[in-house]
Amino acid sequence: MRRGSVTLGDLVDRIAMMEVACSRCKWRGRLQVDRLLVQYGDMELPELGCVLAGDCPKAAANAAPASHILQGGVHDLS
Repeated sequence: MRRGSVTLGDLVDRIAMMEVACSRCKWRGRLQVDRLLVQYGDMELPELGCVLAGDCPKAAANAAPASHILQGGVHDLS
């Protein structure tokens, strides 16, 4: 945890999958935490949400930046 935010590194040994949903469109998905860690490094979850929102088709149509909501629906490894 850096600056009070949870990072991917904090989660990788605790959960396998993370549910992600866009706040602007109907996109939802389940992403593998270990793959996210390899791709984005030990990124904080709020920052990861902004990165993932870059692909949202509705982001450009709205003045406020789109963000993905990183939800707690995860699958525990323990």
